[in-house]
Amino acid sequence: MTPLLFDLLSLIYALQALRVLVTLYRRWSAFWDATFTPEDWRLAQEIGVFLVIPIGVLLHELGHWWAARALGARVLGLHYRLFWGYVTYEGALSPAAHWWIALAGNLVSVAFGVLLALSGYYGRGLPLPVRYTLLYAGQVQTVFALVAYPLLSFAGFEGDWVTIYDFERTPVLSTVALVGHVAGFIAAATWWRRHVSPRGRA
Repeated sequence: MTPLLFDLLSLIYALQALRVLVTLYRRWSAFWDATFTPEDWRLAQEIGVFLVIPIGVLLHELGHWWAARALGARVLGLHYRLFWGYVTYEGALSPAAHWWIALAGNLVSVAFGVLLALSGYYGRGLPLPVRYTLLYAGQVQTVFALVAYPLLSFAGFEGDWVTIYDFERTPVLSTVALVGHVAGFIAAATWWRRHVSPRGRA
């Protein structure tokens, strides 16, 4: 998929985000009242996907940006399109450095997803709409970071995971990443199954 097609897809998502904002504005009082209806739950899900996830995308790219700068690369640009992005950089870097730059953004993505989910679960004093939005957004963010994005990377989209799992250039680091990846997925799935109901309600 070319950047132009990604941009078009991002535009569609941006229009959906605008729709969610309009819906939230129109249903503001009902969304925040004491009764949390199925319609409120659907709106919380949409807020989590279309309004919170773009923050995760930006943090992901900032993770790449920070790692590249920390390793002495010259960052040429941070390109952010709400629902996708990339960082361009140059420099005489080792394969291990490229591996770390690729991994850094994904570590930020996973950390952000876990933070959202834990905030929603343990934030007992938060309003219910906020808790459910955080829980759902955390679930989506974590699943995308640990499952969907790796699969997309190897389906021809040239994502970070092709570099992370380049066993020819970084065999030890790629093995470490694989072990951590599997362990992280199991830990996240186990926590979700034990602590959160199937609909994401604590």
